[in-house]
Amino acid sequence: MTSPTVKHLLKGLRDRLFSYLPDKWHLVPLACIIGLIMSVVTLVFYKTLMWLTGYVFSLPRYAMLFFPATGAFISALMIYRYAPEAEGHGIDGVAKAFHQQDGRVTLRVSLIKALSSIFTLGFGGSGGVEGPIAQIGAGVGSSLARLLRCSVRDVRAMMLSGSAAGIGAIFKAPLGGAFASVEVVYREDIEASALVPAVFAAITSFLVYSIYMPGEKVLMMPESMLMKLGELPAYILLAGLCVVFGFVFVRLFHKTREVTSRLRIPNYFKPLLGGLVVGLIGYYCPMALGARFKPLLSIAVDDYALRFLFVLLLLKILTTCLTVGTGGSGGVFGPSLFIGGLLGALLYKVLTLLPLPFHVPPNASLVVVGMAAFFSCVAKAPIGALLMACEMTGSFELIVPLLFVNVLVVIASKSFGIYVNQVEDRFHSPIYMKGIPAFILRRTSITELFKRREDFEDLRILKTDQPASMLGDLYDHPHVVFPLPVADAADRITGILTMKKINAIRQRPDLQSLTIGEIMYPAVCFYPDDSMLKVIAAFKKHVFSRFPVVDRETGKLIGLIQYQDIFGNIDETTDELGDSIQK
Repeated sequence: MTSPTVKHLLKGLRDRLFSYLPDKWHLVPLACIIGLIMSVVTLVFYKTLMWLTGYVFSLPRYAMLFFPATGAFISALMIYRYAPEAEGHGIDGVAKAFHQQDGRVTLRVSLIKALSSIFTLGFGGSGGVEGPIAQIGAGVGSSLARLLRCSVRDVRAMMLSGSAAGIGAIFKAPLGGAFASVEVVYREDIEASALVPAVFAAITSFLVYSIYMPGEKVLMMPESMLMKLGELPAYILLAGLCVVFGFVFVRLFHKTREVTSRLRIPNYFKPLLGGLVVGLIGYYCPMALGARFKPLLSIAVDDYALRFLFVLLLLKILTTCLTVGTGGSGGVFGPSLFIGGLLGALLYKVLTLLPLPFHVPPNASLVVVGMAAFFSCVAKAPIGALLMACEMTGSFELIVPLLFVNVLVVIASKSFGIYVNQVEDRFHSPIYMKGIPAFILRRTSITELFKRREDFEDLRILKTDQPASMLGDLYDHPHVVFPLPVADAADRITGILTMKKINAIRQRPDLQSLTIGEIMYPAVCFYPDDSMLKVIAAFKKHVFSRFPVVDRETGKLIGLIQYQDIFGNIDETTDELGDSIQK
């Protein structure tokens, strides 16, 4: 246990470190320290992994029959003996620690994750380096923040900053690494409170790492052309391919984990079985193994047969599921890039064989967009994937098709994802809904949170007896913010009207005969003394972005409580809770 004197010294160091910056920036010095540490850790991890990979792949081809199984077995022995939390793909472990463990990732987990990943990937297993380095960075950030007696919220932010530092350095993509780290913990949200320190940690790590690893981008593609309007159908087809194969990959991955968990054998034998099959595949198709990106560059510039690309696509999906899905240590980002790139190359080959009325983008462009789109599809991190694809390949000219296709695949793939510990958004995170935080939210009213009626510049209050036909003008008004409260003749709030509802009834033939009272949603109102927890429950149940706050006696509108009003105060409440616990 830490002595009172040491605790006092650490708290003093933390206060001195944070005291010179405003609240939103107070974590920046600590984030830069984490970035500096992670640059060295990432360098050692990457150099060791590449040395071992180079040695293994230089051996006679028949060695591939046994090396993936050997590496998986050694990795599993370390994991299940010393740190079972390090099993599988690391980013899912980071999401679990974020939502369920108050950001606690130990250095023991980081060390075992590093060693087990080196053996799994270095011996030919099919996985990515981003998962291991993210969990390693999470351990460094979390441990340092807890050592300095930071609040729970700050520990979680530093955990994500450590992940960002590792990803940003190893892929030479600091901005993409920062955004990916705050995106992957949610399916439809980002952890905005951790974004600033994550950016500083990633930039620091990248700059120091680049001193010892200078040179070009991780995957320097041929020069890309700006997107043309005639290429739009090809990119839509690519989005469709990514969704279909993303669904297949995710289902097969989770099915592999499910079947593996049912096997009545010791856990450390399960990755061994997967490794034997991976080795057999690798003997006939070495390109389906490892965590290397050079084969992807070859696919973008060389002319491969259509049949070979399709077979390689299926084998890469299979080897990744058998490596990581059986309990091996690795990530899915690298394989996702590879699979997405293969889909882009496949589409290019097919389209060039057909007489089409539209333009076909260059092979390299489809490969780069496919890389980002496939990862966005399975991981629900569209901004991070877009930025990382640009930074890793230098293809900033493709920002428009990258954005277009990423948005399409995320919308079309909402029903599935590779990370089981992701939650939909902050309203569904256990961070704010369990234990003492829930108690505090139950005891905290919204009196000081909601905006008063007079604080809004152009707040419209509709009447139930007004004709629905007048809503057309409101729909097009630039300063009207929906949803709008609806009041009866006595000015009591009785309903809510959304933009979606107005859009749905605008073309109805009986619009002229309808009143607003007939098309509105029933009101969901709150009183000033209602608790934050009650409002959070309403936000989770309904799709509205704000609710009316009314007088308890008259039912008249006092103000509105908005999504951002709640979460800004939750963050402050969590900080106060962490400080009170430490005292």
